[in-house]
Amino acid sequence: MHPALIPSESTFKDSIEAVDDKALELVSTPAQFQFALSYLGVSMGHISVASGGWCQFSTGAGAEFEQYTYTDGKSYYKVKGGDWDGYYLSCSRYAAVGVYGWSGAVGWHFEGTHLICEYNNKPLSFYKSDNPQLYAWDSYNVLDVSIE
Repeated sequence: MHPALIPSESTFKDSIEAVDDKALELVSTPAQFQFALSYLGVSMGHISVASGGWCQFSTGAGAEFEQYTYTDGKSYYKVKGGDWDGYYLSCSRYAAVGVYGWSGAVGWHFEGTHLICEYNNKPLSFYKSDNPQLYAWDSYNVLDVSIE
């Protein structure tokens, strides 16, 4: 075999090393997942979507989401299944978190364990533990968020 046609042993290794951290992060995200929430180390359950399309923390089963990276490079989270299938995690101008159609979708990103809304650059939070409504507002109780 001609030497130029012999595959290099380092080709695969080099290609893996060339992959940036963001691409690896996207590969490691499961196809469908739930957002698990906690506050000061105490579980607050998962993000669920109430009948009006507003998001809340729930100790029951949470909504299933799928990550979608658009051509703008931002991550969007689409509901998979249930009454809100195909709607995207978003935020109102009053910082209330809900699900909207694509025209109202906003990007989100993680900063450590905080999920940040790119509409107002505020983290996912709640106001009071007896009110499960979620917000994107840093003066409220900021949640730690993980994907499971």
